[in-house]
Amino acid sequence: AVLFALDREASPFRRAVRGRPDIDIVITGIGHDAASRTIARVLAGPPPSLVVMAGFGGALRDGLAVGDVVTPAEVVDDRGGRWACAGGG
Repeated sequence: AVLFALDREASPFRRAVRGRPDIDIVITGIGHDAASRTIARVLAGPPPSLVVMAGFGGALRDGLAVGDVVTPAEVVDDRGGRWACAGGG
């Protein structure tokens, strides 16, 4: 399952994986509450083998280009929770 907050973020990826029934593209909506509800719905069905949160990372850092992959050292949610990321940074 590849999750995007907005449909416009998913559009290029959707075109790139057209015809791939093994990839489920899910629009979560913006913010913690919307994402939590959507992820709960995704996990209520057959569990995906992999979940990726993807989307625009605009203005993260000068020098990033379209297609660059950014792996964070940690994730901070809108409520102040922090989680370390495997191999991140």
